Amino acid sequence: VSSRGKILRRSGSARVTLPVSDATRALAARGGPAFFSDAHVDGIDLRILTEAVRPGYAVQFAQPLTEVNHLLGRLRLILLTLGGLALTVVLIAAVAVYLLLQPDRFTAMLQTQASNAGLELNLSSPASPTLFPRPALDLSGITLNAQGANAPILLAAHGRLVLPWRTVFGGPTVITQLEIDSPRVDLDALQEWLAALPAQPEGSPPNIPRIDTGVSISHGSVVRGNEVLLGNVSLAAGSLISGQPFPLSGSATTAAGTPLQLRLF
Repeated sequence: VSSRGKILRRSGSARVTLPVSDATRALAARGGPAFFSDAHVDGIDLRILTEAVRPGYAVQFAQPLTEVNHLLGRLRLILLTLGGLALTVVLIAAVAVYLLLQPDRFTAMLQTQASNAGLELNLSSPASPTLFPRPALDLSGITLNAQGANAPILLAAHGRLVLPWRTVFGGPTVITQLEIDSPRVDLDALQEWLAALPAQPEGSPPNIPRIDTGVSISHGSVVRGNEVLLGNVSLAAGSLISGQPFPLSGSATTAAGTPLQLRLF
């Protein structure tokens, strides 16, 4: 190819004419590094190498991309198939998580236990199950109030029930850990509910749920009406099992900004 774009000689099929671009003419006129380009000629995709040979001239080498396109087509089909299989696996896993954890069963259990204690438990949205890294139920928009009362005892943005694998596969209903984020406890509503509880026979143990490895509360607050009594409440508790010691540590800040620490063993 000359610097004017004239094709001086062809090799191979004389019926195939490679396109001569401005870059090709510039390379023939001034020289420079070789470059690759793509072209579509007579229905065939080509990969073209253009290289300067001497001042005023360049040479072009073309390689059909038929086999490459065929291979890419096969790879594209394989990737689409694998993507479809991956999506199917994800959907099956989501269904399996829902069926194994049965969030409706656990939500109903919690609401029944709350009702037995004279409380009403409501969630802003259904419990969301997850299996990894450990089985758990995410609870959003938690509201706990005494039956028939208007003021809630507890409001929490988010809660999490961590469950053991044996519970997932039909074992006893046990909560491994209870995590509550940003709870707001109304002291007046709590005291009213406690005062309304029927007296238990003397010597009878309290009916409490079993929590194997403890309770974690973060970013909480204790209020009386609109007055904040304690803020930035954090609690970390050990196993909650009837008849056994209940270690508890916590911290909070008073309305005056005084930090508080609590440790029970």
